[in-house]
Amino acid sequence: MKCNPLCIFLFVICFSLPSVSYSQHNNDTTHSRYAQSTHMWITMQAFELLKHTYPNYNFTLMQNHLGTEQSTGGQFSFINGFMTTGAYQEDVSDVIYNISGLLNTFVSNTHFWNADDRTNGDESLSHLEIGGLQWFNYPNAYTKIKKYIDGDWHSFSNGERRFIEYTNGNIVYRYSYHERGLIDFFKTKTLWYESWTDIQSGQGGNTQYDVTLTDVRFNHIVWEILGRMCHLLEDMNVSAHAHNDIHADGDCYEGYMSDPNNYHQYTWQTALNRGGFINPFESNDPIRYLMYTSNQLADHFPSDHLCNRIPQQHLGNNSLPGGSNTMLSNYYQTLGNPPLNSQDPSIQAGYCMNHAIRATAGLMYWFAVEVGIIPPDPLAVPVINSVTCSSPDLNLYTGETIQFFSNPPNANWHYEWTEFYCKNQNCSATPQLNISPNGSNLTIQNVNYNTMYCRDACGLRTTESLPLNLYFHVKVTATNLGFSTSFIYPPLSGLEYVVPINQIRPYVAGCPFVFVQNDSGQFMADNNLLHKSEFTENVGQDITDRYLLNIHPGVFDGKINLNLFESTNDISSINSIKLLAIDHPAGTKIGVTEHNDIIMYYDSDVNDPKKADKNHIEDITNLVQYDHPYNGRRNDTVSGILNDSIFTGYDMGEMLRKIQTTRSKFNTLNIKGVKGRGSNDSTALIFRIGNNPQIEIPSINVVKSEAGTININTNATSISSPFARRENPSDVIIPFGQNTSVESANIKWERNYQLYYACVVDVFYSGFDVTELPLEEAINTSNNDLLADLQNVDNYYAALDNTGIISMSFTDIKGNSGVVRDYIVETNGQYSAAGANLKASHTPTTNIKRSSVNNYNTYFTNKLNVNFPNPFNPTTKISYQINKNGLVSLKVYNVLGQLINELVNEFKTAGDYTVEFNGSNLATGVYYYRIESNDFIETKRMMLVK
Repeated sequence: MKCNPLCIFLFVICFSLPSVSYSQHNNDTTHSRYAQSTHMWITMQAFELLKHTYPNYNFTLMQNHLGTEQSTGGQFSFINGFMTTGAYQEDVSDVIYNISGLLNTFVSNTHFWNADDRTNGDESLSHLEIGGLQWFNYPNAYTKIKKYIDGDWHSFSNGERRFIEYTNGNIVYRYSYHERGLIDFFKTKTLWYESWTDIQSGQGGNTQYDVTLTDVRFNHIVWEILGRMCHLLEDMNVSAHAHNDIHADGDCYEGYMSDPNNYHQYTWQTALNRGGFINPFESNDPIRYLMYTSNQLADHFPSDHLCNRIPQQHLGNNSLPGGSNTMLSNYYQTLGNPPLNSQDPSIQAGYCMNHAIRATAGLMYWFAVEVGIIPPDPLAVPVINSVTCSSPDLNLYTGETIQFFSNPPNANWHYEWTEFYCKNQNCSATPQLNISPNGSNLTIQNVNYNTMYCRDACGLRTTESLPLNLYFHVKVTATNLGFSTSFIYPPLSGLEYVVPINQIRPYVAGCPFVFVQNDSGQFMADNNLLHKSEFTENVGQDITDRYLLNIHPGVFDGKINLNLFESTNDISSINSIKLLAIDHPAGTKIGVTEHNDIIMYYDSDVNDPKKADKNHIEDITNLVQYDHPYNGRRNDTVSGILNDSIFTGYDMGEMLRKIQTTRSKFNTLNIKGVKGRGSNDSTALIFRIGNNPQIEIPSINVVKSEAGTININTNATSISSPFARRENPSDVIIPFGQNTSVESANIKWERNYQLYYACVVDVFYSGFDVTELPLEEAINTSNNDLLADLQNVDNYYAALDNTGIISMSFTDIKGNSGVVRDYIVETNGQYSAAGANLKASHTPTTNIKRSSVNNYNTYFTNKLNVNFPNPFNPTTKISYQINKNGLVSLKVYNVLGQLINELVNEFKTAGDYTVEFNGSNLATGVYYYRIESNDFIETKRMMLVK
């Protein structure tokens, strides 16, 4: 009888389920148990192969957490800390995506990956079908194994984050290692404690802080996750998984390999005879290398959800969409054409089962090396593990150098260095570079900028954003006793490139530039700091400069990374540098005024000028209006030179109406901590300016001055105020009073400029949280430790000139949910145009640059330090410094703004002080401490964890 599609569908619903690896009949509990045992067996044999390959290494730690075929864990995850438990549990439960199978018998369906699908890429979903009917689109196994590594767990059905759960009595605790990663988790034993729930009462809460696990709980998690990764890799050796063949009622090969009498034939010895351990570091991407080679070998063989049907539904092939692979090519030469009509699964088993053992041993080796259990293989690829530039990024301007270091794993290695360029076929240009190899090191200098460089993809994916210039990669090939291997830097699949630029670096206007490592891992030039240091009133003095970053930094291993770079013959002496995280409500923006105050405003309430002109001739009204989010972003600007004049006129009635609207919104905010509710506000002129790119960059240093003077006519008075600009676009904010509206403003320019907008808005000095992120590391190009020099405003300085870089790393502290975060760099110090009197900056300096005049701030400044320790339980110390004699108040508040404790309320002389806070009678949570002394007011937050 011929069955229609509906009949097929009902048959599937009643008698079958989606794939369970190495299984023939998924409703056969005994057979399914054998299927999971297959994975446990492969995992055990892979470990034996790894031990045999490296008999001199100590694998005791892994041996203790290997497990056996009986280490199933039942129906529960994370309870005994064995790799074989994880290999078993990957079929029983899905802790990342939580995809439930039919009848909830098995819930893991993410074992498929069609690596031949190059159109949609590695991240594509697995499209599964039965009888021509669509079944579902599942995340693929390659995507999932990467999520086990990076900790980015989420529910596939609704996109919500998923967590590692522990139950103790009625309490369910939830953890994650998101943004930390499996490797860092192993090294630190630290997870992010997310939340808890009392099952009985339904009560719970979000805790959100780092917690170091006990050894027992740590082992329960990390080894099972490694076992689950082994399971996914082992599944890539099944042809049905390579074909996205749902094989709902069984596949010949899986059915064969689910029988213990069959899979016990394949051991570490048979895998050794097939070639032994597969070194994942033969590739720049070890995990993909193991997954891809396993997948493509399995793809050679046919599969069919109706076992032994001729012709088969899914045929094998020899296609290698990811490019040639020597190991696979050798396999295919031995195998010949795919055995399309083979009904003997043992043919596939001889290759794929042994390969599964070999590849899984490679995965275990990768993990052992990454976490430091064993050292790297002496025959491993010579990784370029250090890159030093005379610039803060991988842009190689004229005269700049870049050095590559590959530490030799063996003194007998012979190194050969080559560089290769990525350019258009029609482009014949090649940069003139001085290339100086020296054993395991290589130095390249860009010496000629008269060549017009070109652009091309160099074999990269065309969807990537490529630089406009020619760029190149460096390859090191090491040879020893007939064994050769190569490593390419940066990897071809990466987002960074070494880019030779045909000009000198453009930032000749001086000042230290801050470079920010963005979400893609690239260091990007943001802006210059201490830009007012050469103003007449500031020459020879330390100043404080706050700058709101244009580039949003990425967070890598819980750290934010910045570089300081000086491109000219200026010398910068940096006394301290801070990174402030500003958390503010959605719909608001953060800014820094000309007086270094942090303010907040609503960008929807910005007042555009009703008319504007340049030099009273050119109408520029439409060019200087604010970039409202609901209008989309514009690129319109006005450029000019010194002595230009910009006039703007405003509608005072509309402005007053918007001010009232803005204040009403502000007063309804649930402002946390100790900040006021609208008592501090001011109308301000806000305009965005930068350097005029049409002006030819001068070849000599420029002594900087004010960018211009602005005259503001309000409904009460006239105000005149000078202002400064940076090299790259940034906002200039000039407050001019409460309850004030502006009739007009006139800007007289004293430097070249590019103007983006000139508007008026009501600003607030509260309503946001400021968190100082701890500076954890600061080194210069010579690897000198500058941390002590940069942490505090004191008599110790870090010197910077154009021969070096200062690299800094700040610990990211998570803020409250539901807010927007921006970052402000606060720099204290000075710079000077040194010219021929350039001094070296590779060693930290201890020059005392303060005046010997007898005043209060000769030795002390106003400062409130981050409490230590933080988080704390139950005591912590708070230190502060004041530069004037006077009454000092130091108080602690809870998140509702309620006073908890008054630590200090007395007269103090100028100096350093420390006070202890005891929170033994308080609950776990966030608290704020606030200092007030003379004109110094500052608030910081701390966390009590019990």
